[in-house]
Amino acid sequence: MSRIKSDIPIFYTIIGFLLILVIDLVFWQVGNSTPTYILWSSIKSWIGFLLFAFVIYRYLVKQQQAKLLVENHDKQAILINSISDFIVFKDDKGRWSEVNNFGQKLYNLEKEDVLGRTDLEMAELFPKYFEHFKYCYDTDEIAWGNGKPIHVDELLIVGEEERLFDVLKIPMFHPDGSRKGLYAIGRDITELRKSEELLIKNEKLSIVGQLAAGVAHEIRNPLTSLKGFVNLCKENEGDKELYLKIMHNELERINDIVDELLVIARPQKVPMKQNDINKLLDGVTILMETEASIAGVSLQIHKEEKLPLISCGECQIKQVLINIIKNAIEASNADSTVTITTSATKENVTVTIEDEGCGMKRADISKLGDPFFTMKENGTGLGMMVSLKIIEAHEGTLSIQSEINQGSTVSISLPIKQTNEKN
Repeated sequence: MSRIKSDIPIFYTIIGFLLILVIDLVFWQVGNSTPTYILWSSIKSWIGFLLFAFVIYRYLVKQQQAKLLVENHDKQAILINSISDFIVFKDDKGRWSEVNNFGQKLYNLEKEDVLGRTDLEMAELFPKYFEHFKYCYDTDEIAWGNGKPIHVDELLIVGEEERLFDVLKIPMFHPDGSRKGLYAIGRDITELRKSEELLIKNEKLSIVGQLAAGVAHEIRNPLTSLKGFVNLCKENEGDKELYLKIMHNELERINDIVDELLVIARPQKVPMKQNDINKLLDGVTILMETEASIAGVSLQIHKEEKLPLISCGECQIKQVLINIIKNAIEASNADSTVTITTSATKENVTVTIEDEGCGMKRADISKLGDPFFTMKENGTGLGMMVSLKIIEAHEGTLSIQSEINQGSTVSISLPIKQTNEKN
């Protein structure tokens, strides 16, 4: 086909040349036969012919380019429609202008139902998806406001089942900064999230098992005291009011330990609530003091007062703190110190755990978080991997600095912001 297209200008050139010769001969026979007249007549004819040929050529080139664009668009459509992710393109007003087949089937709507409409309009038209489309509109505005791509989790009822999608929203702008459009690309991560939650749950149970010996030891001490004071009360010896006060304090100590253990152990959803990192650290310290004492390690806590609240899952952040502090204790020698510090900037709250242990090679630091990479004799490497995933889910960072024989420093930073609770 392209060969035929390229031959057309040659055909027009030959025909035009013949026409010019015929016209010139006619003029020479019936018109003014002076050489100057014939020359100017030929020049005008050739100029007209060349302009005509140029127009025809440009038309054919444009036609060919348009054909290639259509072919490329068809190829892209085939590719996009074969992907098992939903892909939506919206214009500068937030109106749907393109949606792939997967996205169309996902909402169980015809293209005529969605194209040309905004999320808010569809929220009113389709009450079943009201909350979903309203959330889509809000997160689109966040992406445009930030001026850069963002990831959001979106819940959608598919059939009778609730599915979770990880959605990448990519805003686009004209050179003058005005809105051009927005791409939304969503992938079903329901099964992936279930697998991650199962992994976190298993790691949590592993932590509880490892803490059991220390907790039993911590509870035995106040129980021994209680038993002694009960015997003294039976014998009516000493100040009973003082004994009862001490017994009450010991019972409170046992209750605190059991409460903290249950927070870590019990299966539960992860609501994102406003929490004080210092209070979370207090709860973790109750569990870790005994393990540190058994190892001959001292815990030193330095807390900055009146820290801003952070939005987080209490149980998950405690799980991370226990993991990191436990690693610091196990890496430390007897009679050494693990120092835990809290601080804040305008944007983040940070917990720093510093030990005086054996340290790590720089090459090994980069491998931390890889499944089954561990420096412990009986470790699995899953604890650090789970911790990194939890901090990543909270949009925070976990960084490690270490030198051989000089100890390690782990810094956990979590953003200060208000977020909607997620159930």
